[in-house]
Amino acid sequence: MAHKINLYVTAHRDTFSGAYFASDSSKLFVGVARPSDAAAKRLEELAKKLDPGHKQIVLVDAQWSWSELDSVKEILVKKYMGKGQEAIQSVGLNTALDAVVVGVLGRPDIPIRDNPAVIEIAHHYGDVVVFRETSRIGDAIGG
Repeated sequence: MAHKINLYVTAHRDTFSGAYFASDSSKLFVGVARPSDAAAKRLEELAKKLDPGHKQIVLVDAQWSWSELDSVKEILVKKYMGKGQEAIQSVGLNTALDAVVVGVLGRPDIPIRDNPAVIEIAHHYGDVVVFRETSRIGDAIGG
């Protein structure tokens, strides 16, 4: 069931934000960014066939489609990763959060909210981005 839903969602990245399991794997959530799209209506039909009582497949509202999230992620990777921008350690998608997650190197001298890169990214991308404080990768592995 989950495999079929995931294949469908992946094929319609402009309509859905993605699919993810509940922490106990009892439910499969699907973020629907464009509920009026034909693909969303077909997913509802597929979900009814696979899970008639809607006990395992849950459709939830999403603000951003996978395509939109991925576009922001790619821009952030190109602009902030590996070009002397040490503050940004990682950029990835989290469909459960309906956001692009930016890992920011924690510094003892400056709170994450005052980091210039965080301020710039937040200003340009707003709530499509969330920030997580990270440690230096080399520090974590003894380098």
